[in-house]
Amino acid sequence: MGLFNRHEQDNAPEDEDLDLPTRDDFHAPLVDEPKARNATRYSIDDAMALMRQLPDDPDDRLMEVICKTLESARIRTDDVLQDANQKEQRIRREHQGIEQDIAALQKQIDDKQVQLAELSTSLEELTRIKARFEQVRAPQTQAPPAPAEAPLTDSEPLSDSLETTEPATPIAAGRRGRGSLSS
Repeated sequence: MGLFNRHEQDNAPEDEDLDLPTRDDFHAPLVDEPKARNATRYSIDDAMALMRQLPDDPDDRLMEVICKTLESARIRTDDVLQDANQKEQRIRREHQGIEQDIAALQKQIDDKQVQLAELSTSLEELTRIKARFEQVRAPQTQAPPAPAEAPLTDSEPLSDSLETTEPATPIAAGRRGRGSLSS
């Protein structure tokens, strides 16, 4: 009975590569069932695409045919309507958010327009006052500057303002009487 001999099992052919069934394998179905439609769920977007291909306003009878056709393909119209409600809520939230963004941006625009009007008023006042100051200053800057008085030299004649009838000092007397000591 070599079957129960340990040494002979070590030399046995490679049975380890065989996949033997486990206990869980007996409970699994032998044939895979087709996947449920949930993996590629029919959404409201699909229904909208279908409706776009139909005449503009399909009558009630055509809508009944469409609903029954979807139901026969295991597409529940209740699921499509639930998806439509969720999408409608999502779109309404997004719409409201964009309206709020626009209102905030409009407020910013209004604030900037007020600032712009204030700056325009300030600029007009500034240029008016600046022009007035430039008008007052203009005659002073256009007049030629008075020449500076140079020191007198011996060869220059004295100005009339320094001439008096009697010399005030001996130096002044000497300058007046140049060339002659007697008057």
